[in-house]
Amino acid sequence: MDDDQPLSETKLAELLGAKPNALGIVGCPRPGGFIQYDAPDLETAVALAADLKAEGHYLYFRGQRDANWQVVSSFGRANEEFRVKAVTELDAFFSFVRNAPHLVPYLQSDDAVIATAQHHGLALTNFIDFTRSPEVAGWFASDGASSEGEGAIFLVDPKAEEAFAALGGTLRSIHLDVPNLWRLQAQKGLFLEAPGSFDHLWPLDRIVFPHSNGSSGIPRRHIYPDRKSSLELALEQYGVTRSRQAAFEDTMRSAEAGGVSFVEVRDERETTLRTH
Repeated sequence: MDDDQPLSETKLAELLGAKPNALGIVGCPRPGGFIQYDAPDLETAVALAADLKAEGHYLYFRGQRDANWQVVSSFGRANEEFRVKAVTELDAFFSFVRNAPHLVPYLQSDDAVIATAQHHGLALTNFIDFTRSPEVAGWFASDGASSEGEGAIFLVDPKAEEAFAALGGTLRSIHLDVPNLWRLQAQKGLFLEAPGSFDHLWPLDRIVFPHSNGSSGIPRRHIYPDRKSSLELALEQYGVTRSRQAAFEDTMRSAEAGGVSFVEVRDERETTLRTH
């Protein structure tokens, strides 16, 4: 027998980092240092992710409806103007939490405050949403997608967390169970913190599939529950108040830029009463 016969495509891929799986889909090493598994449809992509998780190859998942999008935080995607605004919004949310005693039992750490702001769209942050559920990742990978193009489920392997610790905090995985944050719990969510493009720091393996062959069968209410907890209602009200305030300030700035003058009118009697 010739010991020098060439390796099969599967064996070569496994030597380069591809993981064996029950579906027999061979991962392909790609430029950039990641493995890509090509699935024929979303259902197969989710099944493959679930199999790879069951075998212990991957721990966390992120679905994106465009496979070409980089894995990057909302803050990392923003330009300088929006980053300045994000810092202001996050500072305002911290102030709100500090002055809302009824929120203290739920948001007991800076990470919890930032994660809540990120998850509910209250401010841009360096936190990136991930999930422990391949099915949830598949839902996000297909939600709102057209029949064209490809979606992707990005995969975080066990070695990643060890690497994050070795990098000294440049990357962090953040596991939070915020009581009463039902949306986070429904999505089996966690976060990875990265200051910029995650792909440049730690290229993630991924499963890519065409959108033309089906969509997730998970009802939207299972991802975004219809019922809201007291915490979520408070967050919703806060978001509405901040949006109205921002709209008012924009209107005032536009009016002043257009040459409109404002005159402050005071009731002197009321002023006198307030000073006593």
